[in-house]
Amino acid sequence: MLMILLKNYQKKDKAEITKWIEYLKEKGAFAQRPQTAILRGGDEGIYELRVQLKGKKKTRTLYFFCYENYIVLTHIFVKTTKKVPENEIAKAIKYKNDFLKRFNKNNIKGE
Repeated sequence: MLMILLKNYQKKDKAEITKWIEYLKEKGAFAQRPQTAILRGGDEGIYELRVQLKGKKKTRTLYFFCYENYIVLTHIFVKTTKKVPENEIAKAIKYKNDFLKRFNKNNIKGE
């Protein structure tokens, strides 16, 4: 699944993003700023993983937590504005809602 998210990135950029996703995997909910930030709290619970690539390109990987600390990455995009665009957050919420409709605590382990 990660390879699908990274398909449009060059090899060096893929490696850098993957390194920080591994950091997120290791730290989980204990990952902190400046690498991560919460974008929407409460039931929406959408977070961002911040990765700075060469050439000052800023990527954001949006994600959420579910079912005993699973981390689900929704999508990756290049941030070109000061704030994370609302449409990107809305996309992550849509993906989260869809995921939670299809998977529960018992059937997530096989995915």
